[in-house]
Amino acid sequence: MSLSIVEKKILDSIHVASENDPMRLEFPADCPKFPATPTMRISVPGFSNVWLKDESKNPTGTHKDRMAWEIVVTYREFLLAKERGQNNTPLPAMSIISSGSAAFAIQTQLRKYGLPNLKVLIDRSLNEGIRNELEKINCEMYETDLAKAPLQFR
Repeated sequence: MSLSIVEKKILDSIHVASENDPMRLEFPADCPKFPATPTMRISVPGFSNVWLKDESKNPTGTHKDRMAWEIVVTYREFLLAKERGQNNTPLPAMSIISSGSAAFAIQTQLRKYGLPNLKVLIDRSLNEGIRNELEKINCEMYETDLAKAPLQFR
């Protein structure tokens, strides 16, 4: 099975240098480097060697950008499987329960690569500003009272 023109374009846009080779960096995707974010030695009483990793330098300012990148890499695997004829289904939509930052990081990456929008289960009490930001970037949101009862999966 061959990829559609759009799928081929998406696949060609996702560059993964390596899975586990520290000499071939892959994060952040636009400018891989080690360390991926700035680190600085800090003084903490009672400890002799403490380093702070500044994840605010990531694309959306959170360590969750690393997870978002891995989801893009997972989509690449779906596309490669389809290209090899191992799968003939449309790309699936990913879903997550989130209070904001993970959903924002993931959806930002999905949009960048033209991948399906993220489906997000949110709590009814989610801050309106966060909800608005998720709507702006096209997260598909589903609302419930997450404290009411355990979720049941069928």
